[in-house]
Amino acid sequence: MEIGNKNVTENLKLIFHLDYSSFTYSIFNTNTNCFEKIKAQDFNATQDSIIENIQQIISQNQQLSKKYNSCLGTIDIGNGTFIPESLFEESDINHYINFTSKIDINNICLYTKQNFSNCYSIFQINKMLYQILKQNFNSLKLKHSSSLLADYFLHVSQGNNPQLFTTIKNQTFHLMLIDRQKFIFYNQFEFQHDDEFLYHFLNSMKVLELNPKKTALYINSTLEKDHVLFKKLRQYMSHFEFMKRPSKFLYKNDIMEIADQKNHHLFGQVICE
Repeated sequence: MEIGNKNVTENLKLIFHLDYSSFTYSIFNTNTNCFEKIKAQDFNATQDSIIENIQQIISQNQQLSKKYNSCLGTIDIGNGTFIPESLFEESDINHYINFTSKIDINNICLYTKQNFSNCYSIFQINKMLYQILKQNFNSLKLKHSSSLLADYFLHVSQGNNPQLFTTIKNQTFHLMLIDRQKFIFYNQFEFQHDDEFLYHFLNSMKVLELNPKKTALYINSTLEKDHVLFKKLRQYMSHFEFMKRPSKFLYKNDIMEIADQKNHHLFGQVICE
């Protein structure tokens, strides 16, 4: 689908999300406040092959080769970590990463300030991949997916009761606990099958001393609503709800046909910019 004159991008913003299984992007019209296009390119990348994957996708896609006034992006490659604002020092960002994972010599450490909590997000990204993204996407603002999701979940949370928010993809999920509009817990997990997902999810609830029958759970996911994982999850959670698209935006008809629980990693970037 082409959007107006193919040479005019002044009012259009490019938004993307990259992980080891897909590159998803959207075109957002800042004048009309409308998401005009969403497209996903699936692949099965590794740490070594993802650079080749993204170069091929960009070179073969006319929409991505345009120069937009601005670009928002998130990556879900490796883990990020959060540091309270009171403890943060820019000169120590490499040390913060070492708390949770080893720094790869081929990576660069980056950080972003959270919009809705008093902390910073620190993450690492391959230096060559980072340069490719910056060279191809004008005025890029890049975040780790955990940074985006933590802000987004805080923005949409309501009330003073504990609430769990999760983003579930094929073999990975993010989990956040918010209580009284405050950031309490955040973690990211990998899993190979549904029972392993349930183990990590229910163990987290146990550690956090949450009652599955009383705690509200809000889900966004790349999976379909009838996936067997959700059927199993319903056996434990009494308050279970798929997140809806933000009502503050307009959406083209083909996007409205996509299930509500999908693409929040794109929608949330505009809210949390």
